[in-house]
Amino acid sequence: MKKKPDFSWLKNAEGFVSGSAKRLRNFYPVAIENKAVKIVNDLVNEWRSIAAATITEERLQRWRDDALREAGRADALEDWHTEMNNALNEMQSSFDKASQFASSGTGLPVTAWEVDQWSVKQIRQQAGKSGKPTGALDYKPAAVQQAVRQFGTETADLITNVSQQLKSNISREISDGMANGESYQSIRKRILSQGVSGISGKAPFETAGKRARLIARDQIGKLNGRITRARQEQLGITRYIWRSVLDERVRGNPAGKYPYATPSHWNREGVVFSWKNPPEGGHPGEAILCRCWAEPFFEDEHGGDFTKTSGKFSKDLEKFAAHIAAKAGTVAVVVSEIKTEQKIAAAAEVKNEQLTPVARIYNSGMVQTFDETGLHPDLVQILADDLEWYGKNIPRLKGEMQFIGSCQQRNRLLSKKQLKEMKQSKIYQSYLTHFKAMYGGRLSDEKVEKMAEDYYIKKMKPAKVSAVAESADSMHKSYEGFWGIAFNEKYADKKNFAQFEKNIGVPMEKKGWWPEKCSTMKAIVDHEIGHQIDALYALRSRPEIANWHDRLKASGVKHKGNGVAENLSAYASKGGRTEAIAEAWSEFMNNPNPREFAKEFGQIVMGIVKKEG
Repeated sequence: MKKKPDFSWLKNAEGFVSGSAKRLRNFYPVAIENKAVKIVNDLVNEWRSIAAATITEERLQRWRDDALREAGRADALEDWHTEMNNALNEMQSSFDKASQFASSGTGLPVTAWEVDQWSVKQIRQQAGKSGKPTGALDYKPAAVQQAVRQFGTETADLITNVSQQLKSNISREISDGMANGESYQSIRKRILSQGVSGISGKAPFETAGKRARLIARDQIGKLNGRITRARQEQLGITRYIWRSVLDERVRGNPAGKYPYATPSHWNREGVVFSWKNPPEGGHPGEAILCRCWAEPFFEDEHGGDFTKTSGKFSKDLEKFAAHIAAKAGTVAVVVSEIKTEQKIAAAAEVKNEQLTPVARIYNSGMVQTFDETGLHPDLVQILADDLEWYGKNIPRLKGEMQFIGSCQQRNRLLSKKQLKEMKQSKIYQSYLTHFKAMYGGRLSDEKVEKMAEDYYIKKMKPAKVSAVAESADSMHKSYEGFWGIAFNEKYADKKNFAQFEKNIGVPMEKKGWWPEKCSTMKAIVDHEIGHQIDALYALRSRPEIANWHDRLKASGVKHKGNGVAENLSAYASKGGRTEAIAEAWSEFMNNPNPREFAKEFGQIVMGIVKKEG
């Protein structure tokens, strides 16, 4: 798909400096960011040591034996669960003490003041070259002190949340492992590992480490942006030149990892903004994991390179387009394309409804690859509307899905990918080793390799499509590279989509198999995204969700003990907590007046999103 020029970065711009203007060296504190990452890595390793001392083989064996020995007692499960929870609560207290140390003293706060020192040094050099007095930088303004305090408070809260989620994930792994009859040695090994997938799809410390590192990098970027602003304004600098690191991770880089991200930080390179009039998405460093920085703008120094905007969007398009096209190795936009684009963009600054549904899906940032093969145009429109909503209201979902398309197209692409990667696959190599041991010397190497290939293809072949739609996440290892949402062409293509609601959706809702007001394909979309939200926030393992589900099961009046079917859907009652989560989310999103349990569930989820981001 050819991407339309993106002008969202233009709003509030005051002008731009030409590509010939001298670009200062990287003004992002990479070394300090790496130091912060090391601090949180050390913290996660300390948590692991605490967990190892708490979750001993002896303790796990005792819990398992107690559960088996007292299986006939109604309160047996409660007994060993209570003891486990008490032990994990003690572990959490130790986690908190370790976190407090990392968030104080010689830990993360030191890196905050190092960012200020770094910023002062850079600004002093830049201003000094322009003949600007820099004596004011010897003093720490209130804005800098506030930025450092905010960094400390926010980082401590986020790290505490990671440790609490870690405890929840460990509890889930123990409970699920016990329920599945797993050995206590295997449970402990999986919990304390860094990269071995567990029942949840990811080892607890793998997830905690990834999240903690993300927090460290993100918070250093935000702090750098805040301090840079405070220090520049301290010297009376009111405008800055947007600078990016110009690598593959920069938002909007057409040859990078996020070519469809909006607003584009790649296009903002060299554009001048005012501190008092922020561009869409905020100043450099304010967006999640943004590594851009603000170079001080001195009009007397950049005067010959500076082109001021007229303040009118349509009049600025051509000169800004020429500026973009002049940036070697950046976006391929030419003035002739802009002239036709003016008809679309001038009046409304490229509102989303003026883009194609496919462009809107990519611009939402919700999915890495979208393939419309086998999908009805109306379904593509539904996806565009829905994904924009999720991008704005649950932004943490952005980039989590690798693929959205049809099940059949996913399977075709997956088969090609697996065959291409087969010879490098550890699974294939294990099959080859096995067959060589069995038939080596009796059959030729070519025949043995062919046997291994055939067996690999048979084992890795995607499951036959039967559902209306499917959701896959990191738990589904065979779908790696295609985690996301896929729709069965039997119901979603141009031939069958129009009749889906009448022939499938309405009868399913009337029978109670699906929730109330959930007979549409949009409800299917929300159901599958509900699974993605579950995987992202580990909803099924959270105590508040477990409590909600238990009360739902016990709420039956017509059918005692089967409140899930009565007050949500029969499908939810057959699929355990996982499907109850997806069904409740679907009703919350599609029923104008969701029933009690669906409404409560939706409120719980949005509360988690508001708190955790």
